[in-house]
Amino acid sequence: MARYHGGPFWLRVTCVREDISLWYGGDWVWLEGIVLVDQGAALGRVQVLVHVGVFAASAAVRGVV
Repeated sequence: MARYHGGPFWLRVTCVREDISLWYGGDWVWLEGIVLVDQGAALGRVQVLVHVGVFAASAAVRGVV
């Protein structure tokens, strides 16, 4: 789940834009995907800029190394 525009949403990631992320020193990554409602229905496409620390924190919570 991600927080965007002040509210949480689920994102089905369709593309990770590593080429654009290089402009941010590798600390941020652009994700493209489809916004989903809780029931899994698609609302539309979106691009989001996400700090890579989110992935490390998420993996630590799930016990993934």
